Amino acid sequence: MNGANLERENQIFDAWEEFTKREGQIELGIEKVNIVRFFTYQRMCLKRPFKVKESSEIYLDDKYRSVIEEIKASLLRGDGVEMYLSKQARKLRPDKMFLDFGILHLHLNKKIGDKVVDLGKAEDKTLQAYYSHGIVYLFNFGHHGFGAYTDPKIMQKLYDRFPNSLNDRVLNGNFKNEKITANERDQYHRSNLNTLIQVKDKDGQTINLAPYLMISTNGESGKDFALLDLIKNELQKKTIACFFRVLDKLRSMAPWMMIHLLLKT
Repeated sequence: MNGANLERENQIFDAWEEFTKREGQIELGIEKVNIVRFFTYQRMCLKRPFKVKESSEIYLDDKYRSVIEEIKASLLRGDGVEMYLSKQARKLRPDKMFLDFGILHLHLNKKIGDKVVDLGKAEDKTLQAYYSHGIVYLFNFGHHGFGAYTDPKIMQKLYDRFPNSLNDRVLNGNFKNEKITANERDQYHRSNLNTLIQVKDKDGQTINLAPYLMISTNGESGKDFALLDLIKNELQKKTIACFFRVLDKLRSMAPWMMIHLLLKT
């Protein structure tokens, strides 16, 4: 590869990166957009139609039924869960529970008139959701505060309710049984370290699970960092003509869809 080609290909990636950052600034209303964190945010928003499976226990309290049904309807329509994410998510702050467990905590937000009211705020309740292979699982109520994002019982409950949801994360092999407490996992998260997640099957046998997206050394999504690197490599295979041919299409799409189109072009 000669110097002229390398410079051209870097310009293609730089143009795509700048375009994506501008899209993020417009969507989130923030000045600085970290591409890797923006990718992760797009994952969290779940902006395309999904099947939904629910645990019956989330409907036991009638005062939350209407907002849960609205969340389900939004997922089925493909509108996603952006309005139910936290303010920290919109600021692109890393969510270590999502990176590690893969679990989203959704605020029980409901539009009342021209306001959005969090129906779970008084009781400090959030709705926990998990995505895998075209299905979103609504399975549990969570909360904020100590242990809320690191408690291993959360993953055990997901496995107990929907064991197949975790099939693609099962690790085969011999691993030491480690009872990692919520406090210990919190320390791992603060140090940007990954560790096994362990649950028990109905026979009491230990099942070892891989982290969902992996936590990188700087506290971001390891998979989304790899995705950015993949995009850069793929764009280096494209021509300038090809890039600008698809650019108009990209402008009308969410950045997550932009990625898929670029990789297929």
